[in-house]
Amino acid sequence: MGDPDMVRSPLFRYGNQNYETMDMTPGSLGDNYPQDCWVDDCLITMTGRDEKQTAPVQISMSQRIRVSHCSIYDVPRAGININEGTFGGHVIEFCDVFNTVLETGDHGSFNSWGRDRF
Repeated sequence: MGDPDMVRSPLFRYGNQNYETMDMTPGSLGDNYPQDCWVDDCLITMTGRDEKQTAPVQISMSQRIRVSHCSIYDVPRAGININEGTFGGHVIEFCDVFNTVLETGDHGSFNSWGRDRF
């Protein structure tokens, strides 16, 4: 999860965005956020024993995150969660994600919040 100060016109809650004052410039305000990271060949299981709202792979305020060849199962919520697209370029490939949302049942194995600027 990156620094919120790097996000142009962030929208951290649901509601109306003020398009008159929105910064429409592409990209970030700096580089204090994860970028070009690779999660590869991982087995992630039985997470969320202490915190019930966790996701084994959480992507937020970042760029070009690659999640590849991972097995994720027996978890309390989504196996892979993207809060917002922010800077984009993420790749999720060749993963087995199953037996998820065991504590909440409110979405599926993959969750994307859609809190982007536009």
